Parts: sequence; structure tokens; C-alpha cells
Amino acid sequence: MKVRSRTRSARQGFTLVEVIAVLVVLGVLAVSIAAGLNVRASVPVESDILRSHLGYAQSLAMANNTADWSVAFTSGSYTLLRDNAASPFPWPGTSSSTYVLPGGVTIQAGLGLVEFDEWGAPVATHTVSLSDGTQSQDVVITGFTGLVP
Repeated sequence: MKVRSRTRSARQGFTLVEVIAVLVVLGVLAVSIAAGLNVRASVPVESDILRSHLGYAQSLAMANNTADWSVAFTSGSYTLLRDNAASPFPWPGTSSSTYVLPGGVTIQAGLGLVEFDEWGAPVATHTVSLSDGTQSQDVVITGFTGLVP
């Protein structure tokens, strides 16, 4: 009777332990490389988020049929407000009424307040300029038209 030997050359493929060990090493390598990169937020992505948030504020004004909704801007954040800017209201999917822009992205020139009437139309025309020092993008809010791009 012949006994089979279980040497490395007789086996085919890798064991599960070997595959997991390689994946762990690759994961540690990927994390260390990613930590060394300077990852900055993209101005176009942040302007899309701003457009979405403005559309949300507009839909709240239309749904409630009141002119009590507004968005207050600072250089590094913006806040959703209701009841004539008296009480904050959280953005969708969060518990915070203030959206803080990621590091490096700022709002150029203080806008103050963008208000919506009971039909969801912005009360005045505003231009919000987002910049990170190398690129900038404008979000234009057209007053009295209902257009929030």
C-alpha cells in the first residue's frame, strides 16, 4: 500500500490562512499609504451638496406653505433655520442643523441669510462661491423664480 505525502509540491493552491495573511498585509499597506496622502474635499462635490441642501430647504418651505425657512451662511458652514431664523432644523440624515464644510473649503464673501417664501422661491438672488484656494465654483440662487440649481 502506498502512502501519500502531503508536501508543499503535492498540494495545489493556498490555504485560507495564507490568503488572509496576504490580505492583512495589503490592508496595512493601503492604510499607511492613504494616511500619507493629502486628501482634500472637492469643491464641485461640496457645491453639489450645497445645491441639494438648498433644494431641501426649498421643499420644506413649499411643504409647510410658510415663509419661515432660511439658510444662514458663514465662511466655513451653513445652517438650516425655521421660524424666521429663530430655531435650527436638522439637515436630512443628520441630527445637526449646521453643515460644516471640510477643511480647506470655504464660502467666499459672507451672504448672511437666504430666505424662501411660502411657495419655495428664494426671496432674493444670491451667489454662493465655494473655494479651496486652487479652484472655486459658484452656486447661483435665482430670486423670485423658484430656481435653486
